Amino acid sequence: MTRPSNPEMAEKIRTEAAKLIFEKGLAAVSARTIAKNLGITATTIYYYYKDMNEIYKAIKIDGFIGLDSFIQEKQNITDSAANQLASIMESFIIWCKQNSNLAELMFEKLPAQFDLTEEEMQIYYLSYSRVVNVLEYGKLKGEFKFDDVDEAASIGFAMIYGIIVLDLNKRFHEKYWDDISILIRRSKELLLNYLKVN
Repeated sequence: MTRPSNPEMAEKIRTEAAKLIFEKGLAAVSARTIAKNLGITATTIYYYYKDMNEIYKAIKIDGFIGLDSFIQEKQNITDSAANQLASIMESFIIWCKQNSNLAELMFEKLPAQFDLTEEEMQIYYLSYSRVVNVLEYGKLKGEFKFDDVDEAASIGFAMIYGIIVLDLNKRFHEKYWDDISILIRRSKELLLNYLKVN
């Protein structure tokens, strides 16, 4: 007889796994450790997830959905492409700073996933696809001029996420430790200049 599903337990397992990965590293996390911390058996975990990779995948999917929802709330699709792109960049930075542990897990600590369904792949690329759509819209409207949309989107992501990582780890000059707004503004200017905004 199948036990009834408990979505709250599935979420607790994901949350505990994410916390442990961040605190102790990926290699130190096991179903047994998660179970012990939650006061359940390891067998209970495997009722909800077939293995640890499925837990990692669920953590990432939750994160990418949350990130894109946050960006979507801030984006005004009736605005110019340049303003939409700037809004996406700002929203991405704010979300990553507010959810720094999760962002680090999603983009740095958790292993890359290669066994994704088409639906899961679309979730992984929600925000990336949003950027690509804005870039293509800007090119269509004559705001942007670039050769390769994936190159432009990837450069933007690398630039902005690099700023986030350096800021969170206090790797900038100390005069920027409390306020990186000028660095963000200059980065947006550089990216928009690269895109040859009219």
